[in-house]
Amino acid sequence: MKNLAEKTEYAEIFEQAKENLTHGVAAAVAIIACADLKAGLRESWMLRRATKVVDKLGQLPRREIIDSYKEFSSEIDSANGVVPEQYWDYVRGISAKPDIARMAGQFAFDVMAADGDMDPFEVEAFIKVCAELGLDAEKDFGVR
Repeated sequence: MKNLAEKTEYAEIFEQAKENLTHGVAAAVAIIACADLKAGLRESWMLRRATKVVDKLGQLPRREIIDSYKEFSSEIDSANGVVPEQYWDYVRGISAKPDIARMAGQFAFDVMAADGDMDPFEVEAFIKVCAELGLDAEKDFGVR
């Protein structure tokens, strides 16, 4: 019976890790998309495109990231751009995984550039998100 208990524990650990990844990536992108108070279809489309390009092996929880992004961006928009501290915690939660943090930063960059205009509020939010992810916005993405 111990074997079943261990399998259940490992499954729970895996699901929690997947949820942390999903929420961290979605929060990073939602914070950027809502920084100019204009999160829209271009941003959502760019997130779908970016996750599809990265998810060549079908291992990225794309649907969950997109659904969480929609939920988070809706909440930020409803609060007139105020980002709940919990969303920053999600972003910080993936900073210990450099590859995941870099991916989240790239998705956020792609979303920031989706409408062809990098609004000063988006740039400011992007720099802060990068710092929370342990990335350097200027060095890693050329944003200052």
